[in-house]
Amino acid sequence: MKISINKKLDYKPENGDPSVFWSLAHEFVNVDINIDELAKHIKLGHPFCAQHHPIRNSQNFTCAGYLAVDIDNGMTLADALENDWVKKYAALVYVTWSHTKEHNRFRIVFELARIITDAQEMRAAFIGLIRKFGGDGACKDVCRIFYGSKDGQQFMLGNMLPDEILDELIEIGKTKKISAESGDESGNWMSAVRSNRHLDADHAVKTAEGSIEQVTTLSRTARVHCPFHLDKHPSAFITVSSNNIKGVHCTTCDETFWPKSISRRNLQNFDFYQIDDELNKIEYYEDPYNIYGEDSPAEFFSNDDRVVRSGNEKRLANLELMPGVILVRSPKGSGKSYQLAKIVNQCKQLNKSVLLIGHRQSLIAALAENLGLACYLDKTDADGERISVSKYYAICLDSIPLRLKLNLHKFDVVIIDESEQVFSHLTSDTLAKQRRDCFLKMERYLRNASTVIACDADLSHLTLAVISNARGGEMPVRFYVNRHKQSQRNIEIYDSQDQLLSELISAVNSGGKYYVTCNSKKKADQIAKALEESATREIKIQLITKENSQDKEIRGFVKNIKTEILEFDVVISSPSLGTGIDITFPDDEILINGVFGFFLPRINTHFDIDQQLCRVRHPGFVKVWISHERFSFEIEPEAIKRNIVESGSFTDFLIGYDDNNNKTYDIDDSLLSLHAVVFSLGRASKNNIRTHFIDLKKYNGWNVIEVATNKKEAASGRAASNAAKKELARMRAQMICDAEKITETQARNLQEATNRTAFVNAKIDRFWIERFYGEEISLELVELDDEQRYQEKVKMMAVYLSDDDQSIDYDKPQQSKFAADRNFSYFKKLLLRKLFIAAKLADSEGNFIENKRICNDDLDEFVKICDEKRGEIETLLKLDVRGDLHPKPMNQLGNFLKLIGCSWVKPINSESKKGRIRYYSINQYSLNLAQKYAKNRLKNRRRQ
Repeated sequence: MKISINKKLDYKPENGDPSVFWSLAHEFVNVDINIDELAKHIKLGHPFCAQHHPIRNSQNFTCAGYLAVDIDNGMTLADALENDWVKKYAALVYVTWSHTKEHNRFRIVFELARIITDAQEMRAAFIGLIRKFGGDGACKDVCRIFYGSKDGQQFMLGNMLPDEILDELIEIGKTKKISAESGDESGNWMSAVRSNRHLDADHAVKTAEGSIEQVTTLSRTARVHCPFHLDKHPSAFITVSSNNIKGVHCTTCDETFWPKSISRRNLQNFDFYQIDDELNKIEYYEDPYNIYGEDSPAEFFSNDDRVVRSGNEKRLANLELMPGVILVRSPKGSGKSYQLAKIVNQCKQLNKSVLLIGHRQSLIAALAENLGLACYLDKTDADGERISVSKYYAICLDSIPLRLKLNLHKFDVVIIDESEQVFSHLTSDTLAKQRRDCFLKMERYLRNASTVIACDADLSHLTLAVISNARGGEMPVRFYVNRHKQSQRNIEIYDSQDQLLSELISAVNSGGKYYVTCNSKKKADQIAKALEESATREIKIQLITKENSQDKEIRGFVKNIKTEILEFDVVISSPSLGTGIDITFPDDEILINGVFGFFLPRINTHFDIDQQLCRVRHPGFVKVWISHERFSFEIEPEAIKRNIVESGSFTDFLIGYDDNNNKTYDIDDSLLSLHAVVFSLGRASKNNIRTHFIDLKKYNGWNVIEVATNKKEAASGRAASNAAKKELARMRAQMICDAEKITETQARNLQEATNRTAFVNAKIDRFWIERFYGEEISLELVELDDEQRYQEKVKMMAVYLSDDDQSIDYDKPQQSKFAADRNFSYFKKLLLRKLFIAAKLADSEGNFIENKRICNDDLDEFVKICDEKRGEIETLLKLDVRGDLHPKPMNQLGNFLKLIGCSWVKPINSESKKGRIRYYSINQYSLNLAQKYAKNRLKNRRRQ
């Protein structure tokens, strides 16, 4: 094995032992030895690590022919020796210095069939091994020291780790765990990914009952032990793909494992147009003569008995009111609303009641007026009479449980416009506890109606599945498909969002009227402020976000948007404006000079993005930036169902626990199935959203122009964005200071509300800031808090100042967690103290020395510890060790000080025989302030 050994030490040094630092950095020798020779070396108490040159640190890694993992809890030594994976692939198992009979601590060493020469691969392999065994998360530095164990017990297994298994470990280590269902900028639960590791055709797993069975023979949802990590308790289950292939989903790994026939590559090449192919087949089956084309005799085009009514016209053909399910798939701006208005008029003539269901208040109000319906948001009608539920009624999905009573309010015709959005909204966090009641009532109205009409430009299997399920499997009596495509319009896709912002600023300053859309409220705020600050002329901006979308002024704007939009130079909206808003002018006149779009990843689908960009039907141009990020989120509905239940984020589906205390649920629950379909389509889109959007525009007949980055323009946009962020922070601070004081109960109640205004958020922020710091609000305190970032620094300072009993107590609730996911407060404290003592900023007890001045020459020991503890620094403190550590160690030390809320004062230059020396000292004010708040926090926790 390519490995490096040190024969100078035969013991594990105590933390802070300076006598061994030099040896651990300089006295390792690169060798090529076999596993028997390594075992003897370990038996003598000597340490080993990866090969490096010249001194030991990650930057100097050259290669390694081994892997090792420390096991400190969970698995016992006996468990490891009996584990099939260990017996098959491990070379050596030996107990470490701290091993006892009661508390097993040992190390598993693997000899590699090939040599790792890339540091990133080595790190990923270490992380993969840690995840597989639940090992010590700190042991992933590529030049990590593994100490020997003098005369310690050893078990020679002599196996070699094959290349394909090493590749699997590297893939595990590279996998990031994030959420696809983020809602906004951040998600609150992890989304399963499809693994690159595959099941064999006859892959066997251990069931919860203890038997060994082939995956293909087990029933759907059967609980099993994960086949890819050492799973002490069964954390996996059998899942089935849409084409009836069985796989394994592990809730600990957050991965789904499939046979090779289900490729990971398919996740980013998803076919969103499958329904078109199916409709074509139905059309051909109903009238095969259509294959002759438009020149065929007229008698070949009888539509009388067809389910699929096909067209290719700019405006949608007449819809027929008839019993049954009617689906309409037609492009945006093709007259769906006009046709629905005719249907409503016909219903009124036939004395048939109508219910329109939408998903956004701003949209439902405008659509209700266009269709001649009473809107649930209106308090009085045109005659001043109080609005109640009428025969012709429009309502948002969220309000159905509160406003409609099944026995009292009955409707003959149910219309769902933007049906994909409406049904997707059933998975929204805003529905919370009323989700199931909302779903069941909506389902009942769909079932009881004589006619159901659903319309969407991108209507898919989601709409078909929900309505069919609600109506006992009933299929559509009519499916109107309008395949009209806009002819060769241009859309520019920008590589840099900063460059696009620069383009927007230039365009607005040059004159004209513009519409800007994005999928983040924060981004919308920043764009508006950047335009204000960069304006070279007087401009009028209308900003629409979730904080003001329910204001009377904004609702009036949306209601009359075709005329109101012309009163502004720029209209900027987040998704709160809603889809379905049609901004079309007479004779398709171009009155909006351009549309700009800014879209972050993991927030919405490429269909949502297209809807937002196409609100203005005929702009002068369209320019957009969409994130380049790609993901591998699992999209198979069956796997998603279990992922939803296990995450605990949605409690609607939990029905109990089995004999092994595992969650049980009804896998065929209608609402759960709806969630799975919605998440499946959403994740498929988000896996490769930029490419999917480009494909969609080409599919719809657009000419896509990809714009490469212009560095000068991007720099200009970046400067404007940064300035806007700074000014918004100042305005937010003032609003918080001016906010009304509220109680904790009021704060918690307000947090439960949806569509909170900026003033409400300011009240909430004021309460929690004052609560955390124990002080009256002030501009300085809000600025210090920095949107809770400083609170994290205070918490880290509290960890640093805590005594051993406190930090160990804080870690106790973490014991059941996976090693890599724990807080490790005790070890963070030890590591930080060691670093600051080595830097001569703190005394031997870890107390900071007041007004202590240091220079680079004082940091030799600090640098050595950073090299030695590189893995722990990255794992525990979430900081990378800087590439300029050796020439500029003060920068690295400054990063550690920032973690605990401290900073440097301006350095002082001093002349000496060696030349100019720059001395640094901690800003005593920043130190005292962070310590004051940290001590308060510790005092409060003691009381608790």
